[in-house]
Amino acid sequence: MRAQEIGVDVQAAAKHGIARDRTEDAQGGMRFFLPAFGRDDAHAILLKLDLPEGVAERGIATVEVKYKDLRKHANTVDERSIKAVWADSDVASVATVDRSMQRTIQSFAAGEALSQAALRVQGNDMYGAMALLDERKGILEQAAITLGDPSLALDAVRIAKLRNFINPSGRPSDPLALAMLVETAGQTRLR
Repeated sequence: MRAQEIGVDVQAAAKHGIARDRTEDAQGGMRFFLPAFGRDDAHAILLKLDLPEGVAERGIATVEVKYKDLRKHANTVDERSIKAVWADSDVASVATVDRSMQRTIQSFAAGEALSQAALRVQGNDMYGAMALLDERKGILEQAAITLGDPSLALDAVRIAKLRNFINPSGRPSDPLALAMLVETAGQTRLR
């Protein structure tokens, strides 16, 4: 990842005249590198945090986004403090549920289910892989209803199609489809 970051830095300097600013490797925190990010692109990063109990608002993180602005031919930094508000009751907590966040969580969980199913297939646990995908299909169908999001129902259909390519005899009913399952699980998440 670091080599890619430096490569993009060098390329932006040569191609767009944007000064290099990635020569020093900053310490601390977590870093994520997106090699390309264009107009109207959207990328989701989901983090699960363990935070202490409490009530009230408090800061939980600072997010710094560094990018090469190709319109301005400049390095740009946007830094924001992230705060969270702890609810004072379960009812208040439920009222803060963000449906788009729930959609993202379901998508990432579906991707994890694909990864786990692929591992089970590789370990010749076909029944385990099928059960895992059946379970995720049901969860996505229910989430589509609960969240009022038809795209989750489409994700459930995709999961079911992949599940149908697994043969309990231990041999895939369609080797290409099974290879796609493994590739999908390893490279992408449902969106």
